[in-house]
Amino acid sequence: MKYCARCILPESYPGIVFDEEGVCNYCLEYEPDRQAIGKTELLELVAGKERTGPYDCIVPMSGGKDSTYILYYIVKELGLRPLAVSYNSGYQHEIAATNVRTACEVLNVPLEEVCSPGEIQSRLLNAGYVLSKKLGRIWGCANCAAILRVLPVLAANRHKVPFVFYGDSRLEAVANKKSETAAGGGIRSKLLKMGKMVAKDPSLAYHASRYIYWRMRQRLVLGFPFSLVVKPFAVPEFSDENPTFIHFYDYVSWDSIKNVGLLETEVGWKHPVGRDTRFDCTLECISNLWYLKDYGISHVGVNLCNVLREGRMSREEALTREEEVKRTAQAEYDELIRKVG
Repeated sequence: MKYCARCILPESYPGIVFDEEGVCNYCLEYEPDRQAIGKTELLELVAGKERTGPYDCIVPMSGGKDSTYILYYIVKELGLRPLAVSYNSGYQHEIAATNVRTACEVLNVPLEEVCSPGEIQSRLLNAGYVLSKKLGRIWGCANCAAILRVLPVLAANRHKVPFVFYGDSRLEAVANKKSETAAGGGIRSKLLKMGKMVAKDPSLAYHASRYIYWRMRQRLVLGFPFSLVVKPFAVPEFSDENPTFIHFYDYVSWDSIKNVGLLETEVGWKHPVGRDTRFDCTLECISNLWYLKDYGISHVGVNLCNVLREGRMSREEALTREEEVKRTAQAEYDELIRKVG
């Protein structure tokens, strides 16, 4: 199989083409990460709004290195009083959960842990798994993208906190603009395809309804606004006020590849052997296996391509990490299936 000479995308990746030097269009289209706005501007932004509650900000925590560094920086560099909010779907990696609690203890930060209620998450995953078998593909994650935005808002409203520091990053983005958008197809074509499949197998309608029911049920129990409960696939926009979402890495530069040692030393951060990226949720194996099956590269591997394009990792190291994901993805997936039933 042919691979990009600069990143590790294979020729089986959607929409990919190579130039005469073997460099893929994703690399050629890539726009370097923006220069961080700066600490001074961040402090000015935070100082510009009055606080009436006991906390200055909310920090959503996954136990991964990016969210852990945000908490560390806010306490040590900005001198703010954060409240950490962590969500455990029931499938959070044990090391990640420990990282959250340890960092909060070391930094003396209060922590609110929210768990998916009862067996809803497992039932949702089971419904998605059955539906995916009917559709002939590996199923994806559930409500987490929406949950990780809504829970910090609910906590901010309860405690009258004006800011949420969010840890999203362009380097974590897997979709890559023009080429992938063109290759993905539109909503209309996907709906037409689904309609044809239901016509051939009417039971798909039942299994899809079951999946949607558990998505809505989970949102309802977790306290989602009703407008998002009745739109079970909607992910809310980042709010500009009440609270204001601050995209931390727009302001502060952080090389998570080179500086992991800082977290290990200062807050006792740990990671599984050979994996310091995207390990915090054990459901990541679904995305990895899905991508490997359809695209010939794991979900983690696509993310590593952005790191490569930023010059923060060698191609050889990225290939080594990708091989480790390939080696373990199927076993992790099989173990997940056993738990989900």
